[in-house]
Amino acid sequence: MFLKNCIPWIIACFLCCCCCLDTCWGHRGFIGGANPSNGYGGSFCQTPLGDMGSCVSLKYCPEVLTLFQRLDTNSAKQYSSELQRRCGNRMTYDQYPILCCKQVVMTPINGSPSDTQMRGGRVTTTTTTTTSTTTTEAPTSKVDTETANRNSNSPNVLCLTTASTSGLCKPLRECPRLLQQLQRDPNNEEIKANLRTSHDRCGNESTMVCCPTDNDSEATTTNSRNLNRRQMTNSNSHSLPSEADGCGLVNQTAPKIVGGDESQIGAWPWMALIGYDPYSTRPFKCGGTLISNRHVITAAHCIRHDLSFVRLGEFDLSTETETTYLDVKVVKHSKHPQFGKNRRSDLAILLLETVVQFSDLIAPICMPNSVQLRSKSYVNSMPFVAGWGNTEQSGTSSQVLKEAQLPVLENDVCRQIYKRLAPSVPDEDYGDAIICAGYTVGGTDTCQGDSGGPLMIPELYKGVTRYYLIGVVSYGHGCGKVPGIYISTQHWMDWIVEQIETM
Repeated sequence: MFLKNCIPWIIACFLCCCCCLDTCWGHRGFIGGANPSNGYGGSFCQTPLGDMGSCVSLKYCPEVLTLFQRLDTNSAKQYSSELQRRCGNRMTYDQYPILCCKQVVMTPINGSPSDTQMRGGRVTTTTTTTTSTTTTEAPTSKVDTETANRNSNSPNVLCLTTASTSGLCKPLRECPRLLQQLQRDPNNEEIKANLRTSHDRCGNESTMVCCPTDNDSEATTTNSRNLNRRQMTNSNSHSLPSEADGCGLVNQTAPKIVGGDESQIGAWPWMALIGYDPYSTRPFKCGGTLISNRHVITAAHCIRHDLSFVRLGEFDLSTETETTYLDVKVVKHSKHPQFGKNRRSDLAILLLETVVQFSDLIAPICMPNSVQLRSKSYVNSMPFVAGWGNTEQSGTSSQVLKEAQLPVLENDVCRQIYKRLAPSVPDEDYGDAIICAGYTVGGTDTCQGDSGGPLMIPELYKGVTRYYLIGVVSYGHGCGKVPGIYISTQHWMDWIVEQIETM
């Protein structure tokens, strides 16, 4: 009964959060779900806690409704809003939010559009019985369950930490991790702001804060990841590392955020900067991706006569202290032989002088080399991009690694747009060799300096999330004005494997 009665209120919360965003769903252009008419069977996504899910209508995702039973209301609202952002802040045609759902049900839950209506932003629910029909406004006050959840006498109330991980509401003195942070640096404004947010998520009661929970399985996963990376160091330099070797693993404590935000140290350990004149104050002009212990993939148009080295493990270019980066000399490169004759083969492989030792900050991404992944369509999915490129058209490059998610569109969308902007480009350049990703009316995008960087998608392999390189940043029109063109690694896998084996 609770689930049915709270649906209209949750929808109202979603609508309120959506309309407050800088870029509202209605202005995102073409970002189609798999079936927007009913919201079932959507595209692949990843929850803020790293679980794999599907972008579906709220009515097919009962687990979101139970958030308001299991968490305090503020945490439930924030987490459910983040689930919606993971799917592009979209709505179904029947005005249900589309969100990232881990456990999708086959039939709509109670409170489906047959008994929920939207009229001018007013959410109403009609409940029919044998004797009466009632219409109620969406609740505007806090529900009783919130009071119950925030009762200080109730132990182990779940909450969402400021790092978007699970936690428990506890007095600050019983949370060593947060207490020690405060004691080490009591005047740190960022720590105090996080504590205030954490306190708010536990109902602003007494000294309650949202204390991160320690997970033994996370430590086990980290140890396994480190072991795999040590093993990969000794693997064959003339072959791509496999999932069994440990490719594509990331620091799961670093949440992936939609919308061009600052990344975190270790979030993308395969990120590479392509360096040119080593004596220049700004030697980096392109990005790349580490795909083996001696190979980096980038865009062919990034190959210049003064190409010199690759930097790995970097995060903030403005400081030398936040990470221990590694500069490795490039001794050989191979551009795709068709590049120059067309745009769709804008790929190059770089050979590094020495074998790279892997760590949490330096590790290779997986490549879509299996038969299944080579042929898989990612249209309507939301892969990640990352780089240090310009933050705006004709602006300056970012000193800190940025990340964002972009929707993959049908290639015909880019064909129609770019035929107006570059009519001389043949239709063949918009075939299976490229990926069209971004927003048709502008917004988040890659920019100058991001060329050669990765377009990355998470996939489950034996229950573990790994990232795969499905595209390489190639070109666009301005920055954030139209979708960008990414070279498909799926299409060119044979050539990529050949270069790794022979270089």
